[in-house]
Amino acid sequence: MPKRTASASVGRPRGFDADEALRRAMELFWERGFEKTSLDDVVEATGIPRQSVYRLFGSKQALFARTLELYGEWRHRMLEELLIQSASPRKGLLLILDNWERAALREGSNGCFNLNTMAEFANRCEADIQSAAKRNQAGLEDVITRAFRKAKKLGEIQSKRSPKALAHSMLGVGLASALFGRSGGDSALIRNIIAGGRELLDA
Repeated sequence: MPKRTASASVGRPRGFDADEALRRAMELFWERGFEKTSLDDVVEATGIPRQSVYRLFGSKQALFARTLELYGEWRHRMLEELLIQSASPRKGLLLILDNWERAALREGSNGCFNLNTMAEFANRCEADIQSAAKRNQAGLEDVITRAFRKAKKLGEIQSKRSPKALAHSMLGVGLASALFGRSGGDSALIRNIIAGGRELLDA
């Protein structure tokens, strides 16, 4: 589970664990979204007094942006680890697809926090939140593009499409599976979506 040290220390309650509080807030926002999560919900989930939430994070919106950044860092690190532990970049990409499939098929799946946020804030103007979501998406694209580039260089993938184009297609697979997983989509549908991603690695 993601961990990050909160930079603010002024007004921190005695015995306060900033990393744990931020992680709990992230899980809450990931499950419910921004609008459906009240500040009272945050206080209850993190154990931070209301006044300390403001002192530490500034506002509910600023806290949400911080948790979105934390999610992006955790996801980036997780994908890098999957690629590093695999015998080849192609097998690493397959591991990522397997991970997405398991997450989407898990009962009560929350989907992708970043995708959920992009949908919730599509017609809004909170620049800090939208910027964090865009950075997260760019980071995900970069990890997968580099893996495809290496796989092509090693001759593991013969596709004539560029690494970035292949990465975009795989991202579509990941986002679609996450969306249907969160909405309780049919398991056969989710498996077929992931199968389409695996076909990218056989090209």
